[in-house]
Amino acid sequence: MRRDDFDRLQALRARLDAEALGEIERVLPPLQPEDAAAVADDDAVDLDRDAILEAARQRLEPDIGDAMPRYPVEALGPLAGVCRAIADGKQVEAAIVGNGLLATSALLASIHWDVETIDGDRRPLSLFALTVAVSGAGKDVSDRIVGAALHRWQRQANETYRQAMRDHEAALGGRRKGEPAPEPPTAPHRLCSDMTVEGLRRAYNEGVAAQAVFSTEGAAVLAGHGFADENRSKTAAALCSLWDRGDLSVLRAGGGRFERSGLRLSAHLAIQPVAVTQALHDPLLAQIGLWPRFLLAWPPSPRPRRHHVWRAEDDAVVRRWWARCEELLALPEPDGERLVLRLSDEARQVLADFFETCERRAARGGDLWGVRPFALRASEQATRAAGVLAAIRGHAVVGADDAQNGVALAAYSLQCWQVALGRRQRDKAADHAMTLLRWLLDRPGARASNTEIIRQGPRALRNAEARDASVARLVEVGVVRVRDGIVAVVGDSPSPPAAKAAKAAKSLDCQGFAHGEEVAKDGESPAHRADPSPAVRRFSPAVRRTGNLAAQGFSPDSPLSPGVDAANHEPLVDDDTEVF
Repeated sequence: MRRDDFDRLQALRARLDAEALGEIERVLPPLQPEDAAAVADDDAVDLDRDAILEAARQRLEPDIGDAMPRYPVEALGPLAGVCRAIADGKQVEAAIVGNGLLATSALLASIHWDVETIDGDRRPLSLFALTVAVSGAGKDVSDRIVGAALHRWQRQANETYRQAMRDHEAALGGRRKGEPAPEPPTAPHRLCSDMTVEGLRRAYNEGVAAQAVFSTEGAAVLAGHGFADENRSKTAAALCSLWDRGDLSVLRAGGGRFERSGLRLSAHLAIQPVAVTQALHDPLLAQIGLWPRFLLAWPPSPRPRRHHVWRAEDDAVVRRWWARCEELLALPEPDGERLVLRLSDEARQVLADFFETCERRAARGGDLWGVRPFALRASEQATRAAGVLAAIRGHAVVGADDAQNGVALAAYSLQCWQVALGRRQRDKAADHAMTLLRWLLDRPGARASNTEIIRQGPRALRNAEARDASVARLVEVGVVRVRDGIVAVVGDSPSPPAAKAAKAAKSLDCQGFAHGEEVAKDGESPAHRADPSPAVRRFSPAVRRTGNLAAQGFSPDSPLSPGVDAANHEPLVDDDTEVF
């Protein structure tokens, strides 16, 4: 290329870049005199890098938990009382406690029972639960109280097992020649905090058939050996197989094949939001279908706590929960197949209606199309949850109340998945904006021209569209200003009040909420009945009523769900539904 051609090309590029940046300046608020002074002199800029990055992160990536539906505590049925007691006593979100209670109950119930499905098949009562909560939200303290009886039982069982192993080794050493070796005792371990396929194989080979992975450091599980690049697909496939029917097949190099059926695995992983994003968007895990098998709970950030002395051991409701755990652990394990908790006719109808609703709304063009794999498993999640609640009550048949509660719990999880996965594109834009901000902060004076961003900036931003979008986002949250083609960091400046108000209003409108209306509701306010459009309320209430059949996807001609008063269209509430 000749020199004059090159110069003309460079001039054209500069003019086009200037026009593009001028368009950004045209639609953004005018630069105020104090802002111009802030960017006029490199030496006058005293920037706190960490403070700016943290302020930008909070504004670009608002707490997704605030957009989530409220956890349906009442849908825990017999567990609702103990959930409220722990949540209130330790000042933690009910979603954290509730998911832990469900997973623990599933482990205890799956030892002894399976549940009938709406088509007459049988499924394990195993549940996988995923709780996403920020550090300091109370994940550890909730887990300790919920699982206290289980951990106490395991410590005692381990002592007995160690003595049995000593006796076994003594018997091996004292047996006569030709005598068969005595069978080793069965390892009683039911709990672990990490897993690999080989670890699961060994645990089931040496131990009991119903076990659990409970961890308040879920990030360590997802970053551990079992989910390393070379093992991730194998681990996910094994977990899916255990959830589906309780089968585990492992081919060992030089060690033969391990084949077992009738196994049960429940799981509860508690993880921080910053650690879960990449895992949720992992295409391999999505393709295998691991996450649709998890019940998701994503509470908002915790509110400031007050000083309050509460001891779980002094609470009668918590003590009754622990006693029920001990009763289930003391039951002898079945020799053959587990008993099946049958569905009552009313429960079958409730679950079948939910199944049809999910199928219809997950079809192409439906509002659940974007979370189709999750929607198609929601009815089975509801059936399992209903069976777990019935088992905790001590019932041999799943009734309509447990079915309705199972639907509400599965619907809550589905709504959480819909919100979490629906933020993917905005998360990507926020990532680009943060990348640009870090790059600017590393430059002299924390500034760059629009042309320099294209030529020297982060690779993902070396086109005008991506650059302009990222600059606009940073201006929107008040950490950069644009003047005369220069993008400069101005520090932790608050967003203009008008821009904040407009952004908040737009956010509410996009979610379908009326101004001034509390975001997290149970679907029963007059405003909700008048406008059931918000995605987070589409499944609430869990039973059909003639006033809002269309919003729930039911035909106007379909009968009311069992347990509903035909005159008042309200559920017939049993005043004694709580056991704990």
